[in-house]
Amino acid sequence: MINSIEIRCRPENNTLIPHSTGHLLYSAALSSIRKTNPELSEKIHRSENAEMTVSPLNGEFDRKDRNRKRVFSDTEYSFFINLIDSEGFQELFNDLILKGQKLDIAGESFEITGMNTEEITWKELMEKKTPNGLYFHFLSPASIQYKDSEVTEMFPHREAVFKALENSWNRNAPENMEFKLETEELKKHVIEKSYSHDTANTVVTRKQDGESKKQIKAFGFTGKTEYGFKNASDQLKKKLAILTRYAKHAGLGSHTARGLGNTYTEVRY
Repeated sequence: MINSIEIRCRPENNTLIPHSTGHLLYSAALSSIRKTNPELSEKIHRSENAEMTVSPLNGEFDRKDRNRKRVFSDTEYSFFINLIDSEGFQELFNDLILKGQKLDIAGESFEITGMNTEEITWKELMEKKTPNGLYFHFLSPASIQYKDSEVTEMFPHREAVFKALENSWNRNAPENMEFKLETEELKKHVIEKSYSHDTANTVVTRKQDGESKKQIKAFGFTGKTEYGFKNASDQLKKKLAILTRYAKHAGLGSHTARGLGNTYTEVRY
């Protein structure tokens, strides 16, 4: 089961925060879990299976410069946390809602104003109907290194996108729901029908470098892409529809816990 949590919050003051917020919200979520379950917080942090994905902070900003943006005390902001297999949900709910704790984002205090939750079972992600197209809106940079390449993909190529999602699905889904995509089928039968994309980077962490902290950035693509089919089998279409729906909750590519790969998707019939 996947728990998707939308958290709404409001800053106590008009203030400046870093432009990249995903890694800060990830730290805040781990800190919240750590208060009552430090072992689970450490397990999620060290996991290679992306057990938690976090979106950047969404809302109205005034961009001050390339590194900072202004938030407003009379404006509500939101972000999403998705938990694979739901571990950590109760700890987050208890700390942020029942106890009314505040979020610390880059040293600034945010009051929690509400939370919406959705439970998605693996069975609900399975596809019954045959789709006609698949729509992706890459809201934050999707960072994918395809196959053995050390170079990050800067275009939402069908092979890179769906093989990355296949790998993520097979790491997290129950064993009886794993499946394989044939690369040749993707090449021959899936097309990028329309797209508008850009390249981008975002901070994923900061490391101590002498007396200062060095920003560590990841690169990727943002934008919108619709994938279509050419003489594709119904089986292939349904597999890709499953992964499209999954991407909405699990994100796409690397560093999804730190705000990258946040993706809105639609399966179109």
